[in-house]
Amino acid sequence: MHWSSDDTTRRIFIMLTNNCNLKCYYCYEIGKHIVSVNVDAIKQVLITEFSNREYNRYVVSFHGGEPFLAFQQMKDICEWIWENYTGKNISINATTNGTILNPIIKNWLTEHKNTFKIILSLDGKASTHNVNRDNSFEKIDKEFILSLYDERPAAKMTISDKNLSKLYENFTYVYQLGFMPDPSIAAGVDWDIERDLPIFEKQISQLIDFFIEHPQVQLSSIFNIPLHKYSPLFKTNGCGFCGTGETTIAYDVYGNKYPCHTFISNLSKPYDKEEVEIVFQKLQNIEESYNHSSCHECKFSISCSPCFGMNYTKRGNLYALDTDKCAFIKSTIFATAKLYAIALSRSDEFIWLKNKNAKEIMHIALGVKKIISSY
Repeated sequence: MHWSSDDTTRRIFIMLTNNCNLKCYYCYEIGKHIVSVNVDAIKQVLITEFSNREYNRYVVSFHGGEPFLAFQQMKDICEWIWENYTGKNISINATTNGTILNPIIKNWLTEHKNTFKIILSLDGKASTHNVNRDNSFEKIDKEFILSLYDERPAAKMTISDKNLSKLYENFTYVYQLGFMPDPSIAAGVDWDIERDLPIFEKQISQLIDFFIEHPQVQLSSIFNIPLHKYSPLFKTNGCGFCGTGETTIAYDVYGNKYPCHTFISNLSKPYDKEEVEIVFQKLQNIEESYNHSSCHECKFSISCSPCFGMNYTKRGNLYALDTDKCAFIKSTIFATAKLYAIALSRSDEFIWLKNKNAKEIMHIALGVKKIISSY
């Protein structure tokens, strides 16, 4: 098994339905049709997953389409897990557009708020969200979702070319609403790097200022870069790896297995077990493949994990990188190093540094120095 930052956790994605009630601008899923999950098939694969003694924690994530269009099936699977696996450390969540939470669903979510988490897709202010996500802003009961949890609920905030210049504005808006924004660059968009990268760099610089000014706010995942891996004293593999096909796995509505949910983006394509097995085998030898790709020459590949699923489903090759995304990633790594360079000088103030020991801080500081000096 490859190195992973959390290789005792098994991440299991389950596609509940191909159907969705929205037509989002950047959606990368194609060939949608109304099919809901085979509950018995999913129970069988989960029995196998939960019997794997290699892991001591499991995270089950329901996806779609819109997963709450298959609420009854999701409810059945969850309650079966809770009834049969009380001794297992299992977390369950669902990513949702939040537009179809009827009273029955709300009552169930309220009853199980301690064991089931919602991740809301929310891209920012109404003007931004509606352009990206099919005029759905007013259909989301944001107050209900906020009322469920004591801590800030996560908001999946997708950045498209239509709202890139408002990244900081939308981030702070979503934060002020009471959510914890989790911004990421849209995969299903054709970017113009000459035009878009300078805009992105300006916006992410403003995000750095936000976290410096709010040291008690947990760091957003966009800055979740393993800077310690750049330390000359830290021994690591030669490339980043997200765990797809190893610590992460996904199942479609029929219970067919994929390395992760991004490999299920072409919903009109029949399942080819032999093809998928070949993909799994290639992922097992990902470091060797890096030696024959453009990543091998990149000084940032040590912490960058390209989306192999999007490479494969969009461009037909695990290693066919979206070089536009590479530019965004490199810029984010450098911005993260700048953020840490400031924070490390006042490390006692920042909540996201307090759980790191002296050795980790040393490696991070050395990594920051190397990144900034080589950028």
